[in-house]
Amino acid sequence: MAWIVKIASNYAYKVYHQNKRAAAAIAQNQQLEQDGEEQAIERILIHEIFQILTKQEQVLLMMRYWLDMSYREIGASLHRTAGSTRRAIESTLSKIKKYFTIEEFLHETKS
Repeated sequence: MAWIVKIASNYAYKVYHQNKRAAAAIAQNQQLEQDGEEQAIERILIHEIFQILTKQEQVLLMMRYWLDMSYREIGASLHRTAGSTRRAIESTLSKIKKYFTIEEFLHETKS
């Protein structure tokens, strides 16, 4: 009998997350309609960037650029040194640059 409960709860969890994603997409589209073209492009780029990053890399960028924290402050809150934090952020930025360079190359070769 417990397995039926487990199956039902897994199904409910799956449906909940599918609906949550759909609601988020609708909310994002509504926000895009309200924003100007430049802000819409910015949002799309940020969304695309965050799709290629790990959660740790996302946290590092948010702390550095959205919260305007120093490397030392970020390191202290994540139990890292300022130097390792700086290197991790630089590595993340390199990953983003590399991704967009590849994307631009692929786009140019399709045209």
